[in-house]
Amino acid sequence: MTPPAPVTLPRTEVHSFTSIATGEPFQIWIGHPLHGWASREGDAPRVLYLLDANLFFGVAVEMTRIMHMMFGELPPILVVGIAYPDTDPVRQARLRTGHFTPSPDATFAEAARALSPPGTPKPDPPPMGGADDFLHFLRQQVDPWVRDRFTVTDGDATLFGSSLGGLFAVHVLRTAPEWVDHIIAASPSLWWNEDELLRQVGESRVKGAGDPARRRLPDVVLAVGSGEEGPAVPQLNRYKLITNTRRLLEHLSTGHLPARSAHLEIIDGESHTSVVPSALTRGLRRLLAP
Repeated sequence: MTPPAPVTLPRTEVHSFTSIATGEPFQIWIGHPLHGWASREGDAPRVLYLLDANLFFGVAVEMTRIMHMMFGELPPILVVGIAYPDTDPVRQARLRTGHFTPSPDATFAEAARALSPPGTPKPDPPPMGGADDFLHFLRQQVDPWVRDRFTVTDGDATLFGSSLGGLFAVHVLRTAPEWVDHIIAASPSLWWNEDELLRQVGESRVKGAGDPARRRLPDVVLAVGSGEEGPAVPQLNRYKLITNTRRLLEHLSTGHLPARSAHLEIIDGESHTSVVPSALTRGLRRLLAP
């Protein structure tokens, strides 16, 4: 009996990369936009850099396509997913922890070790603190390659990250705000290393952050589900996802972080997992809608 064929997404492609900074392998998943009755001739796609492509690529590709094709809610978007060639979810989780975090977190390391089944050896803690090397990979390798290979709108790119990916997006905002034009940070893990990033931002105002005319600054959308803090999912309470995201918005509003504009969406009824599609589509509509 012939085995069933896998489902594939049309107009997608996979490219292999090796990070110059670390020697690690990555895959870049490309999702081309499809044209519909709302398309206009000659419109070059915008670029969406999507973290955690192993988790969110299908959602991002299909939603950006249909929101463009049907009613022109979005311009055409080239989805550039940053993925891992490893299909093991546990291995993927370890890799993303290393790439998305700006520093080690001793509490997180111990908690990760404690998750091993009873009677089994304690695993090594996941790698941590590789955000700068990962950012170098995106800026110095992926971004130039995308702009050289594909016809896209010049100087108009969006970065999307959720959870630890949202933490990385805020790290980009803090360390390299000139790289992308728009940032969507969903449920950012600002609790990392005892709220380290929030403390650092609060201690030092970024010179020129409040003067968009002086710098190329991104527009920022923060998003979090209403069910991510409170009685609905009590195991999330310790992470203060809503509280900390509000604190981050305050830092943006007062100029402690560089942004051309900042907006917070608290999405009713959504949890840490279900908020992702809504955060992506609402963020893109606010940032890129014609």
